[in-house]
Amino acid sequence: MRIPPQPFMRPRKTRGAVLLTRPSGAPAEASLRRLAALGWTAIAAPLTFIEPIPRPEAARWDLAGAQALIFTSAEGVRRFAALTGEGRGRPVHAVGAATAAAARAAGFAQVEEGGGEVGALTRHLLARLDLGRGPILHFGAESPAGDLGGALRAAGASFSHVALYRAARVAALPEAAAESLRRGEIRAVLLYAPSAARAFAALAAGADLRGAAGIAISAAAAEPLKGLGFRRVVHGARPDEAHLLGALLAHG
Repeated sequence: MRIPPQPFMRPRKTRGAVLLTRPSGAPAEASLRRLAALGWTAIAAPLTFIEPIPRPEAARWDLAGAQALIFTSAEGVRRFAALTGEGRGRPVHAVGAATAAAARAAGFAQVEEGGGEVGALTRHLLARLDLGRGPILHFGAESPAGDLGGALRAAGASFSHVALYRAARVAALPEAAAESLRRGEIRAVLLYAPSAARAFAALAAGADLRGAAGIAISAAAAEPLKGLGFRRVVHGARPDEAHLLGALLAHG
């Protein structure tokens, strides 16, 4: 089910408890503040953590010869920026608004947004790039969502994926989160990535979720939640936090 965003107004009373499953860090802290402003009692329950991958071989970093640089996450932009100060003059195509904003903050001057999810980004690239003109470099997770590379190679592009980080699964749910689930206190579980949804499916096996909604950022992140016993599983109309929080307000 696709849910439009809702206006974010400060409520008069507490709405209930939710699990926020984002990895620890500044983005998760910002999400906790947004949830508090909306009246939710948010329990931090990171399901994955980011592990950097050592810098790939220099031959894969021909930034000057690249037709374009592709980023499918803000984390990929941050990891790239931490590794090198080069390439800021190359055109960048980002999967969505948050990734584009991270690219601009990292000093890239030519940044275009690709529609908010990998399928839309693929269509954007096929329409915007001359696939025979030069290499396309994609920087991101070790196991990226979708098959961006397969689609571009099939269209004749010279495409390389450079893994900068991986999302590793935590060994167990935080005790506060596990106890709240056992007590049936959770109104919703918020999933921001397919990897987090898969981790939750593994770590929360057997939990009684009949009173909770599974709120996912995308259809891909919603898929692993099906069959877990949630009273409902929904995702926003676009894969961003505004639409995820809109789905939470509508169905949490």
